[in-house]
Amino acid sequence: MRLDLFLVKHKKIESRTKAQDLIAQGLVLHKNKVLTKPSFEVNEDMFSEITIAENNLSQYVSRAGFKLAGALDFVQQDVTGLTILDVGQSTGGFTDALIQRHAKHVTGLDVGSVQLHDKIKSDSRVTYFENLNVKDIATHVLANERFDGIVCDVSFISLTKVVAFLEPLLKTKGFFLLLVKPQFECGPQALDKNGIVSDAKVYNTIQANITSLCENLFQCECKYFESSITGKDGNKEFFIYGRKK
Repeated sequence: MRLDLFLVKHKKIESRTKAQDLIAQGLVLHKNKVLTKPSFEVNEDMFSEITIAENNLSQYVSRAGFKLAGALDFVQQDVTGLTILDVGQSTGGFTDALIQRHAKHVTGLDVGSVQLHDKIKSDSRVTYFENLNVKDIATHVLANERFDGIVCDVSFISLTKVVAFLEPLLKTKGFFLLLVKPQFECGPQALDKNGIVSDAKVYNTIQANITSLCENLFQCECKYFESSITGKDGNKEFFIYGRKK
């Protein structure tokens, strides 16, 4: 049985995403040896020997909540009483962080389905749309909405292909805080065999491209900074922040 499935079934971890978060943080142990791969094969003889170190990952439904919380602290962005769009909602880590910081309402969308944590689904301050690609917003009921802020965490697509669809949904003086994943911004030639960006110069190129795009679209100066938490695969991640003029 895969390690992540074992944690869900036998250690009562809420979801495979949470299990993978625990593994990525080095919190899952076998005889005090850290297990690093969700696909690690667990046999029955090992069941009683696998332990989970004490941690605070239960604060949010996924480690993405810690990423956004760290970014909000860095830019000193208060979300109290604001309406916010969460693009790439997935399990709901970003949404969880926003709600815990007293956002008035969070509207989430994701291209996938059956991922959102029950805790987030059942919160009256959350509206969510599944199977919705950000590129299709123009023909969706969301096209008529305007938000005080937009957060974004998408994978397997360049942020440069997403930003233009977000700008019309943001109120004047509204903030945007978007997660940049370099491995999806560069070609495969810039990645090593483990999918990690291998040349630090690539980061500078990505920063220049995304910053230029956002500053032109939102007519503002942006802050670009490293996330306090890396991606699950070990890649550095960054945030870009600004306010629409």
